[in-house]
Amino acid sequence: MKHIKVLLLEDQPLDAELIKRELIKGKIDFELEVVRTKHQFEQALQHYPADIILSDHSLPDFDSHEALEMIRESGLIIPFILITATMTDEFAVKVMQAGAHDYIIKDRLLRLPSAVINLVEKFQLRKEQREERKQSSDDLQSLNHRLLLATKSANIGIWDWNILTNELVWDDTMFDIYRLKRDQFVSVYDGWMSKVHPEDRAAANEAILLSVENNVKYDTQFRILANDGEIYHTRASGIVEHDAAGNPFRMIGINWDITPRITANIERELILEDMVQRHSALEQFTYIISHNLRGPIANIMGATGLLTYADIEVADRQVLTKAIKDSVGKLDTIVSDLNRILGVRGDSYNNYEEVNFAALVEDIKKSIIDVITRNNIVIRYDFAALTGMVTLKPYLYSIFYNLITNSIKYRQKDVPCMVNITSRKINNHLEVTFTDNGTGINIDKYGEHIFGLYKRFHTDIDGKGMGLFMVKTQVEKLGGKITVTSVEMEKTEFKITFDL
Repeated sequence: MKHIKVLLLEDQPLDAELIKRELIKGKIDFELEVVRTKHQFEQALQHYPADIILSDHSLPDFDSHEALEMIRESGLIIPFILITATMTDEFAVKVMQAGAHDYIIKDRLLRLPSAVINLVEKFQLRKEQREERKQSSDDLQSLNHRLLLATKSANIGIWDWNILTNELVWDDTMFDIYRLKRDQFVSVYDGWMSKVHPEDRAAANEAILLSVENNVKYDTQFRILANDGEIYHTRASGIVEHDAAGNPFRMIGINWDITPRITANIERELILEDMVQRHSALEQFTYIISHNLRGPIANIMGATGLLTYADIEVADRQVLTKAIKDSVGKLDTIVSDLNRILGVRGDSYNNYEEVNFAALVEDIKKSIIDVITRNNIVIRYDFAALTGMVTLKPYLYSIFYNLITNSIKYRQKDVPCMVNITSRKINNHLEVTFTDNGTGINIDKYGEHIFGLYKRFHTDIDGKGMGLFMVKTQVEKLGGKITVTSVEMEKTEFKITFDL
């Protein structure tokens, strides 16, 4: 690419330096003019022949919206890339509608060189075609017209559909977006539809028809199923042209790849979810330290303090010694619990294997056969929909074991205990459900604490409040989620969902 002039609107020297370094890394032959104020920007528009403008959104005395307005008022046609720290979908749409041609998040500058090259080349091509249009044929004028309309929508991939002949023309960028070579594409409407993800075809077709038949602006997004099997996300916008009689005969528009933005959103949601889980875990450990550990430690300190008195009676000394022993035992139990929890969270165990659900349940039944026989427990299962999964067997065994024994422990005294386990497949998810007819849990009262550490809701039954906490921890370790519904004295249902 030829030597280009870059105008950068940025008031932070460090950010300007980072942008400059990224362009150098992209091996772009460029010179850079940095301006920091509205006045400097206005002067640069008049005297600096920029090939492209890079701009921060918020500056001390104005912002990118005003910068775009100044460019529009100057009559200049220059590609404009917004470089900002954050970007919501709503703000991105507004910026593009205001005239920006692309946007890049500051902590994702790797895409900057390719974005600059693409836009400069596109605008240079457009400039050449606009100059040639004065002397060219109707076909070249039509191409310029398509470019002009596509520029209003974002100036990415351009397409032109002749509604009467069904011919569909793509520019090079469209083939890049769809990951296709020219000889791999049948240039008709159905050829495009075959590349749309099967689950999105009906909605994509409906959007086109709505635009053609009702003259509604075409603006939608859908997924592309590429030849390599990968799925990409694209946004499309277009305008229908009508003849003198008002009949639609042509549709022109653009596509642009929004896969990075969708991926970034997913990553952000996963990070936020992980932060929430970590915060919850931190609260649990804080609770242990501030409540469970403090009691035994206080007892030990108090008892050892009293034992220093020389005149203490033998009987009192024995009582205090026993109190210290009991408190040490409690501390040991708490430390053991912490080790179990940390063992699951930090375990690098990766021996994945195919686990058969029915065989797993039968193994558990054998391990507790005395309890089942003595109490007439009935455990039924139906795994016809999905018989098993590839996973870490020790964790899955622990999950099944805890949920089954939990149902037995909290059974109703005068009602035969029934435990039912089923599996089913929903889209790309595996769902395993445990249902029992036990005493149930008051969801309204205890719903937020059911999977909490050391949380117990039936004080008349022995337990530490570790079981459900460990179940949730192990389910999440396997990449799943667990939910619970319950009606007191009727039933409780735990539902575990895994991605397949």
